[in-house]
Amino acid sequence: KNNSVGVMTMWVLSHFVPPLFFLRMLGPLGFLYVEFIRPFRVENFKRVSAHPKEAAYNYFYHSNARNPSGEVAFHSLMQGVAWARNPMINRVHLLREDVPMTLIHGQQSWVSKKTSYRIKDIRTQSYVDVKVVEGAGHVIHSDKPDEFNAIVDELMAAVDRGDIPSTEQDTTNIPSSTMNQETEISKKKETRSILSTFEETFKIGLEEKSGRKFDVYRE
Repeated sequence: KNNSVGVMTMWVLSHFVPPLFFLRMLGPLGFLYVEFIRPFRVENFKRVSAHPKEAAYNYFYHSNARNPSGEVAFHSLMQGVAWARNPMINRVHLLREDVPMTLIHGQQSWVSKKTSYRIKDIRTQSYVDVKVVEGAGHVIHSDKPDEFNAIVDELMAAVDRGDIPSTEQDTTNIPSSTMNQETEISKKKETRSILSTFEETFKIGLEEKSGRKFDVYRE
């Protein structure tokens, strides 16, 4: 079970430093910190190891003991324990109507489901579905992997069947050469956009933590 004292400790510390700051500060003794906060259910690792406790602690420690670039970026995007600094609910109306959405929640997750149902109310002209996995917490794919995989498999099959609308363009009357060129251009734009977002996110996080300004260099 999750350790409520450890979770509360992380909540308090997250207002000042990234949640796993002390894990890295303690060096090899960070294993003790992991055992104290217990950020996961050890029994979830029984499927991948005969020694789930050791496997879980080893995985979590070594995944977070090095340079915390992702954690710093996440911390810069949040406020409080893990609330969004700029919630998507305030911008979801800007999303194209033809983009389908399926929002998956664990029944026991600490994240409220109200926002997902609110999105469904806002996007009345779009496909929006809310799935709730019984007996799962926030980390659904770890708590209930079979149920989570079944939902994802069914979603992909539903798109293939046409039950869920696809955002793919009708290419019936478009010459293949033009279509290939447009696809390549679209992929490059999407890649540049993703990279730019990550670069800006990391830059903001680093600036906030170090008090210094950084420039993002591109070729």
